[in-house]
Amino acid sequence: MQHIDLRNIKINQIQIFLEAVNCGSFSGAAEALHVTQPMVSKTIQALEKELGIILFIRSKGKLNLTPAGRDCYNQWSNMLKYLEASVESAHAIQEGASSRLHIGAGSMAIEAGNFFPLLREFKEQHPVKYVVENIDRAIEHKWIKVYYQPVIRSLTGALCSMESLTRWDDPEIGFLMPKQFIRPLEKSHQIYKVDCFVVEQVCADIHDRILLGKPVVPVSINLSRLDFTLCDMLDVVEKAVARYDVPREYIHIEVTESMIASDEALMRRVIDDFKKTGYEVWMDDFGSGYSSLTMLKDYNFDLLKMDMNFLTSLSEKSKKVLQSVVLMAKELGIKTLAEGVETEEEMAFLKEIGCG
Repeated sequence: MQHIDLRNIKINQIQIFLEAVNCGSFSGAAEALHVTQPMVSKTIQALEKELGIILFIRSKGKLNLTPAGRDCYNQWSNMLKYLEASVESAHAIQEGASSRLHIGAGSMAIEAGNFFPLLREFKEQHPVKYVVENIDRAIEHKWIKVYYQPVIRSLTGALCSMESLTRWDDPEIGFLMPKQFIRPLEKSHQIYKVDCFVVEQVCADIHDRILLGKPVVPVSINLSRLDFTLCDMLDVVEKAVARYDVPREYIHIEVTESMIASDEALMRRVIDDFKKTGYEVWMDDFGSGYSSLTMLKDYNFDLLKMDMNFLTSLSEKSKKVLQSVVLMAKELGIKTLAEGVETEEEMAFLKEIGCG
């Protein structure tokens, strides 16, 4: 059985292959890669698996590009034309030659005319454009999902709250993790749309559980610094809890140290406003790189969430640091919580020092 290795596909081959498939010519696509026609489908599957994107809809022997597939095809064609022009002008492609080019302002490396580095580059960049252009559609169709991560009290082992987590489950390009959509939305100043949706969804879910007589615990919501410059997030939260008749004590607001470091005046006002209105404010990722005792002195937090890196290597030194932070927080009347707990040893240690 023939096997397609994407790493060995050349630029001219993939260009012909894509054009042939786009026109529905399996014979032309097979000829481009010197394979049998059945291998064309396997190549498409390999590309889709590598990209995590559905490129084609197969119907009655014909292939129709999905919107994501059309986007891929157009971007690939443009990138390949640019690449070929650059290579030709530099006389860089010769039989058996190897070259490294910088295309535009990027750092895309092409070796011996191979397409695979281009594929990796596209895989990294494609979701950015798609996310920025489709966030409104994703919210409208509820491709943005809210999941709940339990927070367990170490002293009792009981569920004491939940943290809301956001994921993007897209019917065209698949499941996106936060790192694939949060940064693009921050750069395009659209992150507030996601956070407003999460606030609304969390309040609706709490409301439904109350109506059904199910147990309810507080839920913490992670917000972005840009939320407070792009919209009135306190007003957003207040309207949502009023609309769903959710007590304020069921909503906790999480901010990060990096948010505070980037705009101390803004974040001091935000924290004070939320606390005066009746919401708990938690500092997330404490110890992730911006930690300063000044923050604990100048800001009124209800809880510190220890960065999970404290627990990734639970050495004697890290234990002492964590214990000292917990004791200091207790003296200041601040609760503590540790992220990333995975073993019984870690759980026992946190219980021993009174964290969580």
